[in-house]
Amino acid sequence: MTIGTKMVAVFTSPKKAFEAIAEKPDWLAPMIVSVLIGILFALTVVPSVVMPATMEKTMEQMRDRGIPEDKIEEAMKFMAGPLPVVFGVVGVILSTPINLLIISGILFGLSALFGGKARFAQVFSAATYSGLILSLGTILKGILMYVQRSMHAGTSLSLILPEDMRENFLYRFLGQFDLFTLWQLGILSVGLAVIYRWKTAKSAGMVFGLWLLWALLSSALGGLMHFGAA
Repeated sequence: MTIGTKMVAVFTSPKKAFEAIAEKPDWLAPMIVSVLIGILFALTVVPSVVMPATMEKTMEQMRDRGIPEDKIEEAMKFMAGPLPVVFGVVGVILSTPINLLIISGILFGLSALFGGKARFAQVFSAATYSGLILSLGTILKGILMYVQRSMHAGTSLSLILPEDMRENFLYRFLGQFDLFTLWQLGILSVGLAVIYRWKTAKSAGMVFGLWLLWALLSSALGGLMHFGAA
C-alpha cells in the first residue's frame, strides 16, 4: 500500500491498513495531515468563535473579582490580538507529536507487560494513523462551531445536558464520550490487535480501559481545578 492508500484504508478497511503499517511502519505523512488540520482550526475557528466566547467569559470573571476597567480593557486587547492564535498554532505543532509519543509509550509499555512483542515504531505508527479519525472530527466540529457560533457545538454525549451544567462532573465526563474519540479508540484497538497478533477484544479492553481511567481522572481534575480557581 502507498501512504495515501493507507490513510484512506484506516477509515474503510482498517485491518488491511494496519497489516501494511505493521510490515512497514511510517508516521510522518499522517502526522503532517493532523498538524495541518489542527493549524487550520486554530487559524479559523479559534479567532472567530473560541476567542470571542472566551473574552466574554473572562470579562465577566474579571468584573466579578472587582478588577479595574482599564486592566480589563488591556486584557481584552491582548486576547483580541494575534498572539493567542500564534500560541494556538505553536501548541498544535508541539502537542501533536508529544501526545502521540506519550500515548504510544504507555501502550507499548503496557502491551509488553501483557506479553506482547512489537517495535515501538509499529505502535507509534498505529497511534498516528488512528489519529486521522480525530482530525476528521476536528473538521466536522470546527464546521459546527463556526455555523452555530458556539464553542459547545460538537458530537459528544454532553449535548444531552443543558449548557449551564458545563462545570458539573457529569457534563465533563459525558463530554469524553465523543463519537470520533470512540471511533479512534476502536480503530487503534484493531491496529494493536494486528501488530501484536492479539484478539481485538484483548487490545480493545486495554485501550478502552486506559481511556476510561483517563476520562474519569480528567473529569474529576477539571472540577478540582475549577474549585481551586473559584
